Amino acid sequence: VISTDYPSALDKYDNNGNLLWRKEYQNRYYGSGYQTSNLSGKIAKSPGGKILFTGTSYLVNGSKEIYLAKTDLNGITYATADPLITASSPLTFCEGDSVQLTVPSGYQSYQWQKFGAYAQTYYPGNSNTFFAKQSGGYLCVMTKSNGTRITSYATVTVNQYPTATISYSGSLNICAASGQSTTLSVPTGYSSYQWKLSGTAISGATSNTYVANVTGSYTVSMTNGCGTGITTPINIFATLPPTCSLNCPSNDCNLLPCSGSGNLTATDYGLGAIYKWYFNSTLIATTTTPSFHAQSDGSYSCEVTTSCGVSLSNTFTVYANSTYPNNNIIVTTPTSGCGAGTSILMQAPNFNSSYYQWYLNNSPISGASSSTYTATINGDYTVSEYNNAGNCQGLILTYPITFTANTNPLPQITAPSGISACSGSLPLTVNVIGSGISYQWYKDGSSVFLANASTYQATTTGTYYCNVNNPACGTRQTNEIKLLFGLPVYTTNYQTGDICQGASKNISIYSINGFTYTYQWKLNGVVIPGATAQGITCTLAGTYWCDVSNACGTVPSTSITFAIQPLPTPVINGSPNTLLCTNQTYTMSTTLTSGNNYQWTKNGSYVASGINLNTYTFNQAGSYTVKVTDLNGCSGTSQPLILASATTPIATLRATDYPLICYGSPLLLKGINNSNAVYKWYRNNLLISNAVDSFYTATMSGSYYYTATNSCGMATSDSIKIIAKAKPNATLTASGNTTFCNGDSVILSVPAANVNSYLWFKNNINITGAKTESTTAKIAGTYNTIVTNNYGCIRKSNNITVTIPCRLENELDNTLSTVNIYPNPSSDYITIELVDGSNLKDIQLTVYDMQGRIVNDVLRSVKNNLWISNNLEAGMYLLKVQNNITIISKTFE
Repeated sequence: VISTDYPSALDKYDNNGNLLWRKEYQNRYYGSGYQTSNLSGKIAKSPGGKILFTGTSYLVNGSKEIYLAKTDLNGITYATADPLITASSPLTFCEGDSVQLTVPSGYQSYQWQKFGAYAQTYYPGNSNTFFAKQSGGYLCVMTKSNGTRITSYATVTVNQYPTATISYSGSLNICAASGQSTTLSVPTGYSSYQWKLSGTAISGATSNTYVANVTGSYTVSMTNGCGTGITTPINIFATLPPTCSLNCPSNDCNLLPCSGSGNLTATDYGLGAIYKWYFNSTLIATTTTPSFHAQSDGSYSCEVTTSCGVSLSNTFTVYANSTYPNNNIIVTTPTSGCGAGTSILMQAPNFNSSYYQWYLNNSPISGASSSTYTATINGDYTVSEYNNAGNCQGLILTYPITFTANTNPLPQITAPSGISACSGSLPLTVNVIGSGISYQWYKDGSSVFLANASTYQATTTGTYYCNVNNPACGTRQTNEIKLLFGLPVYTTNYQTGDICQGASKNISIYSINGFTYTYQWKLNGVVIPGATAQGITCTLAGTYWCDVSNACGTVPSTSITFAIQPLPTPVINGSPNTLLCTNQTYTMSTTLTSGNNYQWTKNGSYVASGINLNTYTFNQAGSYTVKVTDLNGCSGTSQPLILASATTPIATLRATDYPLICYGSPLLLKGINNSNAVYKWYRNNLLISNAVDSFYTATMSGSYYYTATNSCGMATSDSIKIIAKAKPNATLTASGNTTFCNGDSVILSVPAANVNSYLWFKNNINITGAKTESTTAKIAGTYNTIVTNNYGCIRKSNNITVTIPCRLENELDNTLSTVNIYPNPSSDYITIELVDGSNLKDIQLTVYDMQGRIVNDVLRSVKNNLWISNNLEAGMYLLKVQNNITIISKTFE
């Protein structure tokens, strides 16, 4: 029973009237019909309805004793089973078809709904029939005066037309002769598959995957219950030449040499490949496996040969223990003899090593762990470091370097201020003098006749030094001194030939004896501002030379004259709209000029070049250019000629809706979208003007098909027959005058022939219960109707306006024109206001929830024609306002 102490609770008693348990309501209703509720969960209570406890259901204690049944206002229990939806044909069909769903007739309103994976869709209309065209679960909410019913679900499944893209694993460029292949695949789930090579079916290739090892264009036909679809082609090239690389896998080439697992390894091309191994460019072995064990340190390479070609690997160097690269300690001053000094700075070979240890006479030096070390003690020095170079990583020990301290100075040449003269002589003097010291002077590497003199008088341009022999520290060479006598001596470095338009030429002056001069470049005898460097970049036509100067004078250089040559402007003779069909070749060309060089590229990569090669024949789509170099060395590149690959078009036709349409209603016909194809549509074998797309919108009966044509051929689709049914007659007429006094009426009607349903409206508001070919108009307003025939074709009638200019004596105005509900939606309270109702009488307000249950106890009148409510639970509600003349229904939430 409903608890008397707790109105929102349900009580259960034993046979002696003792309370066994109490369950509070959660104020929630269950969707999809009237159903039992597990009392261990939420219990639904209708605020204004009745609940009947009968039968069995699961309770919180696990027993099966009662269940809840919904009753109407008269206490009559609704049927426990949901109303059923019946279908005119199977609920599973192909895209473009539909199924008619029907529910029982006799209800005042019908609301069709579809529940998908993520959304709920509401459909307009008020009919007990509905055409479903999309996948989803459909139900219908049916309402009449004593309640609302919700049907069970009808699940509709719409299968798609077969379509897919071929995917692949591996590469589209392979060498099939060496066992390579590529696996092609499309999604599973279709009833049958047929792979084709260049349009021809491959015997036995009837699964969703295929292993391809032959050059050609591959497609696959896939079939399901809706038909057969063909994928776009994918091209395989099965004659890829080999490429070979060489490495030492264990990176242990610091051992002697690549010992243990460190065999040299080339790229593995499988059975049939031949490997030729070279040591210092000499063939030393031929194997059928891609590995080789090096026996000596040196340079190794490998040549691999397959049925697809020949490839030479990179050169790989193997180092023995005593020949690590970069293993000499770096010093910048003498390590012994004159100039050695009392200390020397040493630098390890690797500046970025993570480890260093310096040694003196093979013993580690404590704390000497950086990349540099300053030696002050005579002896042999080495350093151990971690080598990060290339494949020779590991700890290495450098060669030893011997340091012997010596305080005797290093001999140096001193010269007078300035080291150039226009004439005469310049004295050169060595800083080391003393008993027993001897001297030998040199100019430009050759000795000059003078011995045992620390000073030499130079009279000619050249580079001078002196070998000084000191018995205390041996023979040492001095620094070099360059002397200049007279005018500049130079040579030129000119880029000959003319200048190509937009390019430049570089010309330079070089001092023969290495002295620095000053320079001023001129063009046609006019000084070029700022051109004072040894070289200049020439971009203009004319004669260039340079004035070369020193303290003794200026010498003009030899001149060079440039002309500006125009660049070639090649144009490829070919149409950018050309389509390259499967197995077709195409020859492109440009104008031939004898002696010019032509270089052809495809997608930016070189494909062919040669003198007078102004034509090129290819069989692959791509972006092609030609670079032309003329006899002047000037080059110009053409604009790309982009050519697309193509196959014979595919033509398959399908409709996006059921092919039975109402006359004048659009039906979209869709074909296969083929690139670069020209489309023509036909109705009853007659060409349709201006129908040039892969789709067409049909509005008339007839048999439709299309053709798709490109340079590779033409395909014709199958045909679809469309039947266009006429719309019903919806001419609205009145049985008499449409202007009369209050209390009179007029009958409005439309023809009843071939009409299945009627919807009548007054002032664009549905007239409840008006479902036949005629209605009686007693109230002023504008009337019309919407009629539907047996094919579902709809037509709206003309309008007829009824006016009532007079009323009976002493009669009150009972016309209700507007109901306002605000705010809508609301989160707190709502206000209901009746407009034009100052003299209204016999007004009845009824509020329903979406299950058809009355919830009137929530309304409170605050003044004449104004009501307010703040007791409603969250949800959607229906307000029905009526008197003896007017009925208005509105929803709010």
